[in-house]
Amino acid sequence: MKARYLTFLGLFGAALVALLSCSDPIYATIETEKKTDTNTLGLTLNIYDIAVPAPGNYYVAAGGVFQGILNGTTVTWTPNSNDSSRPFNPKGAICNALAYLLSANRLFGGFFTQSGNLGLYKSASGGNYSFGPGYGTPITATASPGEQVTLLRSANGVLFMGGTNAQGTYELDYSLTDGTTWTQEIPTLAYPITGVGYDGPTNENYWAVSSPTVPPGSTNTTTAVVYKSNTNPTSFSQYLTSPVPSGDQVNGVFGDSVGPTGGHVFLATRQNGIYWSKDGGSNWYNISADSQNNLPVSYLCVAGPVDSPGGSVYIAGSDGYGYYTFTLSDSSLDHDRFGDSTILLYTSSVSCVAADNLGATNNVLMGTNANGLWRGVFDSSGNLASGQSWTHE
Repeated sequence: MKARYLTFLGLFGAALVALLSCSDPIYATIETEKKTDTNTLGLTLNIYDIAVPAPGNYYVAAGGVFQGILNGTTVTWTPNSNDSSRPFNPKGAICNALAYLLSANRLFGGFFTQSGNLGLYKSASGGNYSFGPGYGTPITATASPGEQVTLLRSANGVLFMGGTNAQGTYELDYSLTDGTTWTQEIPTLAYPITGVGYDGPTNENYWAVSSPTVPPGSTNTTTAVVYKSNTNPTSFSQYLTSPVPSGDQVNGVFGDSVGPTGGHVFLATRQNGIYWSKDGGSNWYNISADSQNNLPVSYLCVAGPVDSPGGSVYIAGSDGYGYYTFTLSDSSLDHDRFGDSTILLYTSSVSCVAADNLGATNNVLMGTNANGLWRGVFDSSGNLASGQSWTHE
């Protein structure tokens, strides 16, 4: 059931079929759902990443690369269901990792095809954001030539890349030069980089996690390793007091510098909910996992705030049970437990979330495994706005 744990080729096959079948009429049954006649994205796409190059105006989703323009309450996505050329992609490729680098005003994407790895691409400059022929630039000068990109993150002007190399090990690389040159930061890891984050100018910490990823029902006896680099993004070292228990895995990392109590870092785990710190890891607090079918809910991602810039309501995507919201208190380090009433996308495995709270409305974009891309408008209380419903883009 959980698409996140399919094999690499299985994921590619599902994504490729969905990419080439954008008129598929099948869509999930979701509370307050809305399927519009102008829907321009495939309803069964795997969405691997979401970028917001221009808040309140411009969105990009990775499965293929789809660019969306917000006009009032509607996002128009290009290419639409009648366009088979996919002009924003290298031909026949799937984008499995995406990051926007503000200082360069470019997108970076990791691509693969059914026949193998394409590696890293840099988009055109000047707001075009295209990886297609004549625009995108393949980058071969990575730290490990031929490296398969597994994760891309932009944090405080630094571009980070998680990858796997020809030796079958994993690594974390970084670039301070618009992707032109790369430095291998953490080599020969046994497990993939599952997240990178920055907790803001208050703490000035960069975070990265290398974690095993095993299928549901499998026994995991290994431990995720948390890395931290204070001030300097080029000096990661293992963080020895990781809050995540042995045997659990970390599915995602989110760094936020604008919350009510200062810079935050969030670790979304498979079994033990979400761990977060506001003081650079000196103290960790746990938002315990909800339970479904007598099993803990696995969280894949965290984003926010969704109520307002500098707000206190955050959103977490789960593996198979939609999304949850939670509130960090202004006056303490406590939290409000997830409420079941907030599970709207209750059958979806939510792979990635992006909160755009800088426009006229608080738009939240939610990517899923094999269930397409969804968008909701939130109010200043961090709830789905009155009269609004989730739109299957």
